[in-house]
Amino acid sequence: MEDVYDRLAYHYARTDEAAKAVEYLTHLVRRAIRGAAHAEALTALQEALAHAERLPEEKRDAQVIELVIRQARCLTVLGRLTDARDLLLLE
Repeated sequence: MEDVYDRLAYHYARTDEAAKAVEYLTHLVRRAIRGAAHAEALTALQEALAHAERLPEEKRDAQVIELVIRQARCLTVLGRLTDARDLLLLE
């Protein structure tokens, strides 16, 4: 499945299925981070966060928190410490 995460993420990101979009974008993020592609991971995280905002209330908060923490980690690795701090303080 890992070979098609990018295609699944692309597909579900263009549908009304927010949960699937978040799921496959998150898989894409993990793969990008393993490949030290933190800028690409950050882009996918931002898109996943937009979809997470549309999740049902009982799932939304936990998912948003997880995605924001991952964003902060990517920003830190990219040397964008102020952005990471601001992101964590804003959320």
